[in-house]
Amino acid sequence: MEIYINIEQAIFQTENSEFHVKVAEMLEETCKLLEVGFEYVADIEWEKTVQKTEIASEYGKPYKSPYRCSIASWRDQKVPKWGYSITEEELDPEKTVKASGREVRVSHKSAREVCKTIKGMTLIQAKQYLKDVIAKKRPVPFTRFKKKAGHRHGLEKAYAGRYPVKVAKHILKVLEGAEANAEYKGLDTERLRIIHASAYPGMKIKRYIPRAFGRTTPKFQTLCHIEVALEEQAETGEEA
Repeated sequence: MEIYINIEQAIFQTENSEFHVKVAEMLEETCKLLEVGFEYVADIEWEKTVQKTEIASEYGKPYKSPYRCSIASWRDQKVPKWGYSITEEELDPEKTVKASGREVRVSHKSAREVCKTIKGMTLIQAKQYLKDVIAKKRPVPFTRFKKKAGHRHGLEKAYAGRYPVKVAKHILKVLEGAEANAEYKGLDTERLRIIHASAYPGMKIKRYIPRAFGRTTPKFQTLCHIEVALEEQAETGEEA
């Protein structure tokens, strides 16, 4: 977030320039405490008018400033730059594509199991598998987070499994985004294979439930990051 002050216009259009300089210094100190940007701007479309301040009472008259403050959205200034857990050296920019879902409201434990299962599949196989999971026709084997998970018919190399429908829907959406990126690059979507699929915890949303006798119960929710990388495989009989 940045606060812009048109202090130059204020100094030249008013007689009491000392007053405006003092206001600007006060705002600059406040910005430093709030850890936001501060900049002097001569011409800008102002959104919010500063009409009164506490410092105006020292001069015995109401303060109506000819300059304005504009507070930019934090999204324009502090948008996080997400990285990938797979390094750029492992990816060929001409044959690979990436896609991700950030801060998704799904279980990171279930997402980890789904990503482990679809890694190594072709794009067509993975999409069909996720659609079967959503329809509860095929289970997802749980190998790590399997406490109190029931047995499911048709599993191989695992005895516990579940049907994480919500996770499957979001990962399918990420795969469709990666497929769109591949089409934009001109890759053959029928020869794409998942070489990287990862899910890990994101930020925590902290909420509290008010209880009796002035107590509260924490109700935290952990968000999830989902990453997918696809690579175009060589055709049959073609050298890689």
